Amino acid sequence: MPNDSIPPADPEFHNWAGPFSDYVATNATAMGLSADDVKPLTDATSTWNTAYPAHTTAHSAATAATSVKIQARDTFETVARPLIQQLQASPKVTDAQRKAMKINVHSKTRTPVSVPTTKPVATVDTSQHLQHTIDFRDSASSGSRRKPAGVASCEIWSKVGAPAPTDYTQMSFVQSATKTPCLVNYTGAQAGLTVWFWMRWVNTRNKKGPWSDPVSATIAG
Repeated sequence: MPNDSIPPADPEFHNWAGPFSDYVATNATAMGLSADDVKPLTDATSTWNTAYPAHTTAHSAATAATSVKIQARDTFETVARPLIQQLQASPKVTDAQRKAMKINVHSKTRTPVSVPTTKPVATVDTSQHLQHTIDFRDSASSGSRRKPAGVASCEIWSKVGAPAPTDYTQMSFVQSATKTPCLVNYTGAQAGLTVWFWMRWVNTRNKKGPWSDPVSATIAG
């Protein structure tokens, strides 16, 4: 940025530009400036003194208009929402009328819940004494904590101590977690042991998805 003392922000620039221009014009001769040197600055000052107030007026008007718009929408939605609920509950309102009003038309048939096809991806926080904090996300998500559609819980199984399991029948059921993160506690005798976790999604009809990739963690003593 040039080191010429011109303030970067418009309000400070406006307060500086006028006095600067006036001083230059008044003291031009003493400072060795000709009329040709001063005229471009005088013209630029005149243009700025017209443009900046016009801008601030338009900005204030736009801000006020935005506030009025937001308030008007809030008022409309406050009135419309209970009316929509009343229309949705009324047996006298047909789906064709709902469609014409562009409000939701609820399906009369239930969509069967699909069997999960994705799997959980887990990370284990081992920083706490005799405790694991398990954070799980869906393998198809971009980091969201939201479970896949139709999924009720994440089924968690574990095996404490070597060797690593090769089948879930070698493991013990831990819990069906409905939200992440979840906690697993251990006894003092288990400190220092390695724990392997397998997980899978379970939908609302108790249908189970594929197993996750194994995750291992050490129990902090």
